[in-house]
Amino acid sequence: MKQTEETQQTDYMDSAIDVEAGAELCFGKYKLLKVLGQGGFGITYMGLHTGLGKTVAIKEYFPKDVFRRMEDGTHVSYSNKSISRKNIERFLREARTMAGLRHDYIVSVTDVFEENNTAYYVMDYVEGRSLEDRGRLNENVALKYVRQVADALRYIHSRNILHLDIKPANIMIDSSDRAVLIDFGISKHYDKEGNIESSTTTGYSASYSPVEQMTPSGIAQFSPSTDIYALGATIYKITSGMTPPVSTLLAGGEVLTRPEGMSERLFKVVSRCMELKRYDRPQSVDEFLVLLDSQPASDGREQQHTKQEHTQTLHEETIREQPRPASPKPQKKKRNVPAIVVFSILGAAIAYLFFSYIFVAGFRSILCAIIVTVLGIYLYNQYSIQQSIKQHERDNQYNYLYSSEVSNGFTKDVEAISVNSVTFDMIRIKGSTFRMGSNNGESDEKPVHNVTISDYYIGKTEVTQELWEAVMGSNPSYFKGDGQRPVESVSWEDCHEFIRKLNSLTGKHFRLPTEAEWEYAARGGNRSESYTYSGGGNIDAVGWYSGNSGNTTHNVATKRPNELGLYDMSGNVYEWCYDWKGSYDSGSATNPKGPGSGSRRVVRGGGWDFFAVSCRVSYRDYSSPSNRDNNLGFRLACQ
Repeated sequence: MKQTEETQQTDYMDSAIDVEAGAELCFGKYKLLKVLGQGGFGITYMGLHTGLGKTVAIKEYFPKDVFRRMEDGTHVSYSNKSISRKNIERFLREARTMAGLRHDYIVSVTDVFEENNTAYYVMDYVEGRSLEDRGRLNENVALKYVRQVADALRYIHSRNILHLDIKPANIMIDSSDRAVLIDFGISKHYDKEGNIESSTTTGYSASYSPVEQMTPSGIAQFSPSTDIYALGATIYKITSGMTPPVSTLLAGGEVLTRPEGMSERLFKVVSRCMELKRYDRPQSVDEFLVLLDSQPASDGREQQHTKQEHTQTLHEETIREQPRPASPKPQKKKRNVPAIVVFSILGAAIAYLFFSYIFVAGFRSILCAIIVTVLGIYLYNQYSIQQSIKQHERDNQYNYLYSSEVSNGFTKDVEAISVNSVTFDMIRIKGSTFRMGSNNGESDEKPVHNVTISDYYIGKTEVTQELWEAVMGSNPSYFKGDGQRPVESVSWEDCHEFIRKLNSLTGKHFRLPTEAEWEYAARGGNRSESYTYSGGGNIDAVGWYSGNSGNTTHNVATKRPNELGLYDMSGNVYEWCYDWKGSYDSGSATNPKGPGSGSRRVVRGGGWDFFAVSCRVSYRDYSSPSNRDNNLGFRLACQ
């Protein structure tokens, strides 16, 4: 009987987690009226500012799985006092940051205080209904509110703040028909370098959060594209009346389809915003608005775009990717008027000085006017050609390494190479024809096509920190270990500087693998058993990813190898490839090297902070060649 009574008391306290109406806070300054809403980390009440007689909203920090309401109905208790105290202090810092925000479309925070063993902040009460309560809206009406929210996001992003909980329920429409963004309960603040300063528990709303938000490390760096994903999901909801699919389901292969009644033009915007890869989304609010404005009104003659075009960034959409020319030649750049003016003035000065000694003043101005144009254009053309040649040389300084005629003279199936007392293995890959891509993956993995690969060698493991330090004399990695972890925080350009020095030390011709070589090796080459991941169908057995990494890299070759004896081609760190990012062609190819130009280079294999879906052998990702991140590494290849 006693046990039953204790159980009943516990159930009562767990269910009565909010403060009863009529309770006073801050020495009677505020009176609670009713509960407005409750989330995983707090409770929002309607309250009364007793001195002003003004209705306000009051947010109480109350993580429901950690805090308990005490018997007096107001105070809270928690078991781990040190952790809870730190979180309360972080909550207060966030509230004070919010109090500094002043914007027409953002709710104002007017007071912050501690009481009842927890913390509170007070906001203006927005009289009206949320977009969640408004139901399905006409697209023009919906986009009016969306533009207002976008303006609010631009403002907070300029202050290095991410809201991280954009959804219809957090957008109120006030009595002036104005959208007001509320609930900054899980927002994060970042420093000038884009590193996170807020350390409160990461939260998310499943249908409105991208996959990176579901792991703390995924939002460790400032990225407006995370909020833009949620904005796209919000558009999906308020214009269709349907809840958008959860991003993890999209990552698992579910396809985002256009809801009945949503125009094709708006679906293109939503699809871009809800791309799984953050770099495929608009990277700023301004870029989002450009995308929104670039879509013509629906008139039955929608512009045609393939699904592959949906996965390209706005910059890539402006580039027509051409096949790599066999012997590319420098192209003259489009003439730049200011530059021509500069060279024309220079030509005029030279002409004036020269002809002043030959002709009288009457002829000078006429001759200079003629000569200035001819000489200026000539000088500019010479300058343009030289600049184009230099750019061409920079872009192609390593191309000879990717020629099939370059050989290292390797003959063994496993070649052991030593440099400065560090030894690494290169595995021989027997060439064959394989099916590259996937019909069950993302749009940029299609179409599946035949690719023929010649024999080559590839690193048994990712390049380790030990090897990098033996060649470069330093270790740039964020996650330093005993030298056997993969080197990371290296750009595509850094990799080629390493390769240049390695080749000088060894007399060999190492390089990065092409994307086709990488996928062929990851699949197991001519021994492939068609696994989803490199080496098996169980990601935990073959790779380090967000589900088992503990938010760090691990020593190479500690998981099961694939059919060719290669380790970590799924997980640990993403691996740079040679190729520019481009769309697949349906035709057959032999030793392809990707498009001839682009803005981002391919990375493959997923990493320690990515979901399992990113570790699939056909999954494609990409990054700027100058980007350094603690999930970017590489492995070597050679003929």
